[in-house]
This record gives sequence, structure tokens and C-alpha cells, in this order.
Amino acid sequence: MHPKQVTLVERFVAGFVLIVDGIFNTNNSKSPLLIAVGITNSEKTFLIAFSYCPSENKESYDFFFQSLKRE
Repeated sequence: MHPKQVTLVERFVAGFVLIVDGIFNTNNSKSPLLIAVGITNSEKTFLIAFSYCPSENKESYDFFFQSLKRE
């Protein structure tokens, strides 16, 4: 994550809302793409993180959220 993304997450997402969505068929291996975004107080969305995962299951989401927490 870029330092500016971390600053936006700390300001607008911490304790408020984090939106995560899975998108399918975006690559040759058909792996789902998880995307996390936040919303600023001026109603603009910003990318927080994205990750390809083996499948859209609990373990993939747990890994994604643990990675976000580490950042």
C-alpha cells in the first residue's frame, strides 16, 4: 500500500466502513479479484487494496483482511 492510501484508510475507514467486493473472470486463470475501497467525506471512493485469490471462500477473505490489518 502506498503511504497516501494508508493515511486515507486511517482517516476515513478506521471504525467506519470498508467495502470489499469480489470480481470474477478478470484474468486467464479465472481467479477472483478481491477489491477493497473506502469512501471519503466528499463521497469519493479510493482504492485501498486488491488481491487475486484461489477462490471466494472464508480462508481467502481471512487472508485478505489479515493482510490489511498488517498494513
